[in-house]
Amino acid sequence: MFGIQSKRGVNRSIFPDPHKRLRPRIFARVADEAASRVLAERLKLFGYQCWRASNPLFNPDNFYRHDQDVFSGRAAHAILAIPEEIDVDVALDGCVQVK
Repeated sequence: MFGIQSKRGVNRSIFPDPHKRLRPRIFARVADEAASRVLAERLKLFGYQCWRASNPLFNPDNFYRHDQDVFSGRAAHAILAIPEEIDVDVALDGCVQVK
């Protein structure tokens, strides 16, 4: 929750000017799916469309072909946020739009 709380002061960064010309695309790591929902809801208030992505830390096709999952099934979670005025014309395979 610390990371989300620290983001509350980014109003000037997300909306640096009144014409929205400098709005960044955001790709942010989050702790878990619950945190991704909270961050996505906050970003939507600023006019962003959001997708979440979760990727397992263990890949069975790893370079050394180890078959033991030393990560115990954990995954890395992230949010992709794109300003709503930008048309998303690329495939976001593996991402789920947060409605």
